[in-house]
Amino acid sequence: MFTTSIKNHTWHFFLRIMVPALSIIHFLSFYADYRLFFSEEAYIKPEIMDASLDHTGVSAYAFYNYLIAHGYQFEYFLLVKTLIFVYILFLVFLLFGLMTRLSAIISVGLHFLVLQSMHNYVYGADYFFTILLFYCALLPLNRYYSLDNLISRKRTERINAFIEQFLSATVVLRLMQANICIAYFFSGFDKVLGPTWRNGEAIWKALHNFNGVVDYEKFDAMASTHIFLIAAWATFLLEMLYPIMANFKYTRVFWLVGIIGMHISIVVLLGLFHFSAIMIVFNLVTYILPFSTAFSVLPKKAKKAYTMPALQESV
Repeated sequence: MFTTSIKNHTWHFFLRIMVPALSIIHFLSFYADYRLFFSEEAYIKPEIMDASLDHTGVSAYAFYNYLIAHGYQFEYFLLVKTLIFVYILFLVFLLFGLMTRLSAIISVGLHFLVLQSMHNYVYGADYFFTILLFYCALLPLNRYYSLDNLISRKRTERINAFIEQFLSATVVLRLMQANICIAYFFSGFDKVLGPTWRNGEAIWKALHNFNGVVDYEKFDAMASTHIFLIAAWATFLLEMLYPIMANFKYTRVFWLVGIIGMHISIVVLLGLFHFSAIMIVFNLVTYILPFSTAFSVLPKKAKKAYTMPALQESV
């Protein structure tokens, strides 16, 4: 009941298109405000931002200081804009499947580097973009509809076959499933520990947050009803029971519909587009697309590969 055979690998292609596309949209969405994050005019000065960093990774400001110490003279803001340009360039390469693995590795490295440089502003969406870019580097995403295949299919398959001896796509999919299950469970568990989620106040606060896209002041009378209580309990139950329901084949589709519906409501009610979009993609590539033939858009030659024993492992 808890195992299902992979029916196709369309999710590889979907992941390769959606993750870089959403990452590009994510970074371009605050292009006009780059100076407010990365220059001397920033809300938090670069040196202060870097001083508050735990230094578990390299930041753009640390890289800037290294270059200055070795005789290079230029603005920090120019360096960050250059890094973001290179990051977006390699995301485009990843999207079209050009130097796919290398592009994914460089993309995740630059993504982490830029986030370290604005760490006081990052939130859930930023972490999940990092996670999915990391998985893009592990998977053979250039196998279908890629420029790598167009340039040299034999070389592409030879490299993929060599890497899959040590880390198969099925193992990576299982890691992704474990990752999303843990993320949802502890998100729900953290909510249920707080009284504001158990009594519905957290939902009321979220809807009346100044970042909300709808003016909810007119609905204050609803605070005396059970609507917020039901919404809060539905949210953390959906999340906490996700590891069981998503892996049980008879409840998987219903639970995924509920989770995706929750993320769509977050977009509509709170305007958190980037977070909801990347979480919907994460759900689709871990528990929907690998197990359904309805979404297969691959050529006949690629579909024949699905019948190979190596691709019929249960997950």
